[in-house]
Amino acid sequence: MMKRYWKLIILTAAVVLILGLFYTKTGTANDIGPSFTIKKIQGNEEEISNILLDANYYQSRPAGSGHSLQISAEGTKYFNEQSIAEQLFGFGWDKQIERWQKEYRGYMRGKWPSLSSFFENGKFLAYADVNYNFIESIGSSRDFTFDIDILHKETEDRVKRETEVPNRNQYYSMSVENVQVIDDVLKVFTSNQVEHQGNHEIEIHVYTFDIQTGELLDDKIIVEEKESLDANQWAEIMILNKHEHIGEEEYVLAKVLNVEHVQDAENSGDYVEQVQQLYFVSYNVETGEIKQFEIPEIKPFLTAGISPIPDKALISGSTVYFAIFTTDEIDVYSYSLETNSLQGSQKVPLEKSFSDSPVIKVAHERIYIVEWINKRDTDKSIIVADVESGEIVYSGRIELQEPEEHSGEYELYIHDIIFN
Repeated sequence: MMKRYWKLIILTAAVVLILGLFYTKTGTANDIGPSFTIKKIQGNEEEISNILLDANYYQSRPAGSGHSLQISAEGTKYFNEQSIAEQLFGFGWDKQIERWQKEYRGYMRGKWPSLSSFFENGKFLAYADVNYNFIESIGSSRDFTFDIDILHKETEDRVKRETEVPNRNQYYSMSVENVQVIDDVLKVFTSNQVEHQGNHEIEIHVYTFDIQTGELLDDKIIVEEKESLDANQWAEIMILNKHEHIGEEEYVLAKVLNVEHVQDAENSGDYVEQVQQLYFVSYNVETGEIKQFEIPEIKPFLTAGISPIPDKALISGSTVYFAIFTTDEIDVYSYSLETNSLQGSQKVPLEKSFSDSPVIKVAHERIYIVEWINKRDTDKSIIVADVESGEIVYSGRIELQEPEEHSGEYELYIHDIIFN
């Protein structure tokens, strides 16, 4: 009898062993590096309760890649502490993803855990992604299809459909940047890479689907590079809406930045990047109206080589906030997408001099400034201010949790601020 089932027994044992290894943690914090925390200097600690600082730790002078970790007010989580499953499928997964996986386990099965692919309100949980297959060799056109899955919460009915992307063979890459549900349609905003006159250029599309059937109704280009660029020029086109915002939005906003490599004759003669043009394109989610505009007030910063980068923009309703760093202060501009006019500006004075490239994000009506290089003697690491008033509501520093056990020098490089 045993001979009949020996293969099944061996297979079962192998699966158990593999799963055990898959979900076993690969290390502990003590094996990898010290624990850090964010210590309050002044203000309300609730202001940083929902943030994670994505960082790399080096024990002494940087060499190699260091150790990846995330720091919060609660402590430290190293990448190598996670199980193999956690390392593969989400170091520091967003809490929204975890909630959906618990509440809608069947619906979430097989979905890529990227917030930009999801939309949720009281009636729907919607998902849109792009799948592809190589047609020929690597780098050639690909065969793209939409994967649409809409859950009607009240009835628990699902509309699941795969649809070919129109003109799919002309694209080299596609990514879903934002998903919205308005009235009876699902709108999927994507960034498409297309070849034009030998260059790979970006187009921003909005694809409209019927919410009841999943049928593709329309494909519209919101932004495209209209002018041919020389070999020493390039354009950056991207959607500025936050990926972590998965609810209803009035506008989707894109940035178009044209840059040229020019020779710096006054200094070393090396080539430097010079901003030639910066403009924005807004899309009204309800009406479909598209507007292109510039903001004259930020042109002096562009001339000086300072540009508001994507992570420093916040879209709140019909208002967009831009933050520009100028060594000893942050200038925050509020611009109305409804009237296409500047509403006001606010200065956030910095109590300490930050390095040339602090990590800056605007979110939840707040501006977050984090020193990107932190050492043992860094006196202040993080500042949070109100975008409307400029008032600093929190300041703190990143500290070792057990400094007496780690007496040597270290460097901590902050790459990003993640909202959880």
